[in-house]
Amino acid sequence: MLTAPPPSGPLVLADLRRDLGAHDLRARAVRHAVLGALLGDLERADHGLAQALLAAEAAAHATGDSLAGDEVLLRRAGFVLALFRDPDDVWRHREAKLASADTFGGYPLAALAAAGLELTVAWMHATPDPRGPHVLGMLDALDAEAVAAWWMAMREEHGGPEAPT
Repeated sequence: MLTAPPPSGPLVLADLRRDLGAHDLRARAVRHAVLGALLGDLERADHGLAQALLAAEAAAHATGDSLAGDEVLLRRAGFVLALFRDPDDVWRHREAKLASADTFGGYPLAALAAAGLELTVAWMHATPDPRGPHVLGMLDALDAEAVAAWWMAMREEHGGPEAPT
């Protein structure tokens, strides 16, 4: 039986930069290819794509199908999104953390504070969102050193740029 070759990360990334709907992000091979390509060529304009990739990976984990989601891809998608250091992305990291029992235990809590612990806490205090107190409770378990250690571990695991260009 012939199978399709895996998608080329740079080609798929170029397609998605033109049209976010150009490829099915539910396909693990597509997520894998695009996340790898983003780590080598991350642009400020890729923020929406990074958000969509983390949401797609979290949704794959939420299905309960152990073959749908990939723990490494979930951490990589979270790291790529974290590189934007946008405190509003705390909601996307929260959804990834809460996607399943596996992600609750395996998705790093420090990702929720990727924009910086103090900034994220201030953001949560300022938000009228009813999920804010829950996130603040989660953030109580962190300190700046834990967030710094998470950044170091993610850079070791995934490489990538310091920030989008």
